[in-house]
Parts: sequence; C-alpha cells; structure tokens
Amino acid sequence: MSKKQPSSAKSVLINSGIYSITSILQKAIGFILLPLYTLYLTPEDYGIVGVVNSLTQVLTLLFTFSLNSAVQRYFYRYRENWPQLQSFYGTIMLFIMGNSLFLGGLIILFKDILVEPFVDGIAFYPYIFMGIITVIVNPIYNIYQTLLQTMEQAKAYAINSLLNFAMMVACNILFIVVFQWGATGQLLSYLITGFTFGLYALISLYQRGIIRFNFQWNYLKEALSYSIPLLPHLMSTQIADFVSRLFLNNQVSTASAGLYTTASQFMLIIDTMQYSVNSAYVPWFYSLMDLGGQHKKKAIQFADVLSRIYLIISLGMSLFIKEVVQIFIADGYLLAWTLVPIILVAYQIRSVYLFYVNTLFYNTKATRYIFIATLSGSLLSVLLTATLTQYLGLLTPAIVLLIQWTVIAIIIYVLSRKIEPVNFKIKNMLLYIAILVLVSAVGLFYDITHPTGPLIWQNLLYKIVLYLVTTFVLVYREIPTIKALFTDFIGKKLNSGD
Repeated sequence: MSKKQPSSAKSVLINSGIYSITSILQKAIGFILLPLYTLYLTPEDYGIVGVVNSLTQVLTLLFTFSLNSAVQRYFYRYRENWPQLQSFYGTIMLFIMGNSLFLGGLIILFKDILVEPFVDGIAFYPYIFMGIITVIVNPIYNIYQTLLQTMEQAKAYAINSLLNFAMMVACNILFIVVFQWGATGQLLSYLITGFTFGLYALISLYQRGIIRFNFQWNYLKEALSYSIPLLPHLMSTQIADFVSRLFLNNQVSTASAGLYTTASQFMLIIDTMQYSVNSAYVPWFYSLMDLGGQHKKKAIQFADVLSRIYLIISLGMSLFIKEVVQIFIADGYLLAWTLVPIILVAYQIRSVYLFYVNTLFYNTKATRYIFIATLSGSLLSVLLTATLTQYLGLLTPAIVLLIQWTVIAIIIYVLSRKIEPVNFKIKNMLLYIAILVLVSAVGLFYDITHPTGPLIWQNLLYKIVLYLVTTFVLVYREIPTIKALFTDFIGKKLNSGD
C-alpha cells in the first residue's frame, strides 16, 4: 500500500465537497422517501424504530470504546511504518469484534435485567434483538469508512456510502412497501445492510493489506488511552437523546416517540447544512486566526452572515412546516410539526455554540474543557426529561433540547471568552434567535391555536408575506458584504496550499 504525501488545500476542499454532497444526497433521498414510508409505517412503527436506533447509537460507542477516533489519529503516527500500522488496525478490529460479541451476548442473555425493565411496549424479540445484532456487525464498516477518509480516498468512501444507502433503501421498499412488515421490515433492512457491508469491509481491509490479524496488547492500550477519555463527551449527547425517546415511549406512547422521530427527519436539513458549512469554515477560520490582527474581522463578519443565513432558512422551515406535513405526510403524523419550530430555535442557538467551540478547538490546550459543556448539558437533559415528560408530553424532547443547547452554548461562550477570545457579534446572534422566536410566534399564531386544523390558504399567504418581508429586511443592506466575504472565503480555500 503506497503512502501518500499530504494533500493540498485544493484537494482537501474537493474531498470535503465529495463528503458533503454524498451526505446531503443520502439525506435528500431519505427525505423524499419519507412520504412513502409514513404511508406504510404507523407512528407506533416509527416510535419503535426511533427508540431502537437511538439505543444502537449508544451501544455502538460502548461496544467500540470510540476507537474510530484512534483509527484516525494514529494513522499519522504509524503511516511511515506500514507493518506497524497493519498490526495496529488488526488489533483494533479483533478487539471490536470480540468486545461486540461479548457485550452483545451479555445483553441478549440478561435482557430480563438489562433491557426489558426500562423499555415499555417494545418487544425485545424481534425489535431490540435485531438492533443489538446490527450493532455487533456494523462497526467494522464504519471503521473502514473512517480509514478511507483518513487516507483521503474520498471517491471510494462516497461509492461505499451510496451503495450502502441504495441497498438499505431497496430493502426498505421491499420489506416495508411490498411485504408490509412495518417496524420489523425497517430494522431488518438495517441488519441485512450492516451485515453485508461489514463483511465486505473486513474482506476489503484484508485484501488491500490495510490490516494484519495479530493482536498486540501494547497497541490496544495505546488506542484505548486515546479513545476512552473521549467517551463521556461522545456518549453524553447520545444517552440524552435515547433517554428523551425512552421516556416519551414509556410515559406518553410509542406513537409519540414516532412523531418525534418524524420531526427529527425534517431537522436533518438544517443539521446537515450547519455541520457541512462548519466543516468547510473551520480550516479557513484557523488560517485567519493564525494571521491575527485585521484578518480576524473577516471570520467575525462571516460568522454573522452565516448566522443570518441559518435564521432565514430556519424561519422558512418554521413558518411552513405544518403545510409541508399536511401535503406530503400521512395524517397520523400531523402533530409532528409542532416540535419542529422549537427544535429550530435550539439549532439556531447551536450555531452560536459552533462558532465559539471552534475557538476552543483552535487552542489545543482548551479542548480538554469542552466536555464540561456537553456533559453538563446532557446531564441536565436527562434530569429534565425524567421530570417533565409526564407534564409536557410530546413537546418534552423539543423543549429539553432547547434548554440543553442553551446551557451548552453559554458554557462554551464563557470558556471561549476566557481562553481564546474572539469578538463575534454575539448581540447580533442573540438578536437573530429573538427574531426567529418572535416572527415564528406571530406567523404561527393560527397554527398554534389550531394544531390539527386544515390547510387555510389565507393563513399560508399571510405567512409567505411575513417571511418575504423579514428576509428582505435581513439581507437587503448586506448583499455587497455577503458577496465579498464568500468570494474571499472560496478563493482562499482554493488557492492556499497549492
């Protein structure tokens, strides 16, 4: 296996584009298929799938000890000595396969103690059982994809991702639409796809000479010493999400958990956009921070522009989400729209967090403090979920998420100001959050008072006018600045490092 020299910034940008397009394409197709799935899956089915998937995300981190991060980090340490790298990766693979089988077997064996007392209304067989088996077979493929990214093989990564997604969609259509197996069909799709690509990844890793199957304790100790400290940060948010769905399922209904899962599908739009943009923004931000002085002002201005763009997109989603659900989604899912405006406010607050947390990642000595924010927010989320679900019902996960991101953003803001201060336009960012809340409240007044009411064209026209006026006020004076900043941003990323 040949060793590649570090790529230019232009190659990094191209690879980032491939990753972003691949991710967006998958989510877009999944979003387009949502009306089809909701036609054949009941809210109860979606609730089962949502709870099981959330559980599998937690178990994946537990089974793998977050060794994906070590796979990426230690590539750069051992790439000059390929036999060592092969043994290092082989050790990780053997450990993950063995640990997954061991822990998965324990959970299945002691399901009466470890699972069933905590999950009401969702049978262990076949639902949770299939989820656990999927966790056992799937991590190898995930690590393979991480390796492809690390070795800058973006095309191979994209092809695998799209083939994986295509197989999952084909299985979903077969099992859900043709056979009408409901939640069982969707979970079976995940299992079959996970097993197929897990086996493919294992064979490919061996045939390409990336791994050697010999286990060495010193490599495992080295990898775990890096990955285990990351677990509290990574698991806290996953556990908080799982607890939200679990309490919604147990204290309200499985159908309510399904409505929350459906609302989360809509949120993938803004979620993907924020993280994709942030991935491209971070290297540029770091370069400006290195230059210092007046160059920081460009990053500050660009952050303000991005915050405004997030606001405009979120406001459009907030005002028109009810009509989208009414037109495209089955009637039983209508109340899912009530969660989306609240989550959008949470994500607007999260955008503030992203700008300030980047300053902490820039200062390598500050990264050790980031877990304080995520862990605090997640613990508060679990506490509030356990306390409020019986009173707030369906709205609980959205409200708790809003509070969680507010707390995380405040802590990160305070840490950033003390450790690596950057004078982002925080007053503007807070103003954008207030505008989102205020305009959404004014525009959705009729919908809030008639959450299951029919589509009223006069109300839709009123919201369109309100949205256009608000958007015009937000952008009309800033168009030249926006053009200049984007030109500088794109030009710098293309030209630097060539």
